[in-house]
Amino acid sequence: VRDLATRMVTRRLEVLTKEENAPILDGRADIGPFLRLIDYAELEVTAPPARWADAVALGARELKRAMTHGFTRSELAAARAELLAELENQAKSAPTRKSRDLADEIVRSLGAEKVFTHPAAELPRVREALASVTPEEAHEAFREGFGSKDLSVFAAGLLPPSPDGETLEAALQRGMSEKTEPPVEEADLTFAYTDFG
Repeated sequence: VRDLATRMVTRRLEVLTKEENAPILDGRADIGPFLRLIDYAELEVTAPPARWADAVALGARELKRAMTHGFTRSELAAARAELLAELENQAKSAPTRKSRDLADEIVRSLGAEKVFTHPAAELPRVREALASVTPEEAHEAFREGFGSKDLSVFAAGLLPPSPDGETLEAALQRGMSEKTEPPVEEADLTFAYTDFG
């Protein structure tokens, strides 16, 4: 469920990168364990150096939007379809995996204390589990993952001072204080040309 939630936020960030004069070049969200020692939640944005403050504010705003309003059914359907397509591709390409990639997957499974299985064996179980996930469950998983009061902000690169002297913390607060609207449910797009005769 967490994976679906972070995919939806990542997709929102990807859409924002395509807007005219967007302050970010790339963005993603992730929630998971780190070395089985801690759970982490991360929202990362990449920006042109001169736009770093606006990028931090945008990332904070989108984090707030997801935490406050959650997700739509259409966003969940898109994330579910994307994940299933990835798993189906993994199952189809499993016979042609390189030995080193297979070894990496086995080691990752062992490190995560998970049973290594063939991707085709995973598909029915995952398909069934994904079918029952609701936007509300994804919202709760996201809120749980990002719900820590221990928030750290990190900026890296050759970042010039903000034109108005804004600090990293101030840019974060600016984004968190912006009013956010709930995401809009996209209309169900049905292929219009189904009758050819």
